[in-house]
Amino acid sequence: EIGIVGHLDVVPASNGWDTDPFTLTEKDGKVIGRGVEDDKAPSLLILYALKNVKQSGVKFNKKIRFFVGCNEESGWKDVEYIKTKTTLPKFGFSPDSEFSLSYAEKGVYHVTISLNAFKNFFCLRGGTAVNAVCDYASVRVKDDAIDHQLLEKYSLKFSDGLIESFGVASHGSAPEKGKNALYAIFRYMEEMGEDLNGFADLVFKDGIQVSSFSTEQGKTTFSPNLIKQTETGYQLICDCRLPAPLKIAQILPCFDKIGKDYHVKECHEPFMVDSVQFRSRRYSPDERNNKGIFRPFLCSVL
Repeated sequence: EIGIVGHLDVVPASNGWDTDPFTLTEKDGKVIGRGVEDDKAPSLLILYALKNVKQSGVKFNKKIRFFVGCNEESGWKDVEYIKTKTTLPKFGFSPDSEFSLSYAEKGVYHVTISLNAFKNFFCLRGGTAVNAVCDYASVRVKDDAIDHQLLEKYSLKFSDGLIESFGVASHGSAPEKGKNALYAIFRYMEEMGEDLNGFADLVFKDGIQVSSFSTEQGKTTFSPNLIKQTETGYQLICDCRLPAPLKIAQILPCFDKIGKDYHVKECHEPFMVDSVQFRSRRYSPDERNNKGIFRPFLCSVL
């Protein structure tokens, strides 16, 4: 058997759309909608390809199975469910990568940082998913204690006791392509006297230096994307992508630098197929970034 794995779920649409993200729209020779590239159109192309092959009369000596799931973006429970119902093929590929062949995938970890309640601010909100850079955040101010110059410095909006921050969304695997709305709010609170000890630059500007851990697959990334209120304070949930063959234990000292309690949840560890054929051609860092050779995707080898 040969397996093909696609997925139909998407990260949240967030802001900045000129069209309804969940209505397929054709414009200037392109189709626009959330998930068109990742991974709905590639999955649709597989259906057309299989139909074309079947109609061509070509005889196969292997069975082809096409799996389509709806949980790739948030846990892969669909794959776990499939495994309870049938066996997975030993060989396969996924139409979910910009480059035609990938031999490695970064590990995905969720790092939850615990924060105490603030003195002068409350009801901090931000983010829609762990794997999407936060593009909107807000916090309420006690006693309307604000500094208009600082608000302007961090491009924050203020009205009726609510401070709002607007960023730019991107996938959690590439936080450098977005602008995290939570950063401006944390910097503002720090300058207004909250006891955060440089927390904003530590976690949002890589003051903990996780990016110094890298392999030929790329750098480790760390993106604080979602904040939740608890009974005693807040939990900031961060998306961490670790390149193979590194292990999460190697970067735990980086998280210790934050000076807060934290918990690490493993979604899946890094993996890499070690093959002479795959290593016969070396790519420069620029080539890797442009071609997306090591861009994380669902599965290269099942």
